[in-house]
Amino acid sequence: MARAAPNSFGWQNAASQLARALSNVGLWGEAFGAAVAIESLEPREPSILHRLGAVFSRLGLMQRSLPLLERAAQATPDRPQLMHDLGVAYLSLGRTDEAESLL
Repeated sequence: MARAAPNSFGWQNAASQLARALSNVGLWGEAFGAAVAIESLEPREPSILHRLGAVFSRLGLMQRSLPLLERAAQATPDRPQLMHDLGVAYLSLGRTDEAESLL
């Protein structure tokens, strides 16, 4: 029996969850590697963009995090945790007016 081709969303979703889990337990290098690999696939799903943005934020890479969080927020502005994460990213970059509107 032939196997179906892997679903791109499924792989990106699983890998982004892995990247977040790695950052949660302090495996920063591994989390960064996983996040960069997923980012190279140019994900479009808001939940994946949010997860990647959160991982880059935890790694202190706010400039890299911000565009991912902004893209996710444009698609799903009704997600409180996403809006909070975006506000924190703005605040850390000194963009206080934008941060205040979200936090």
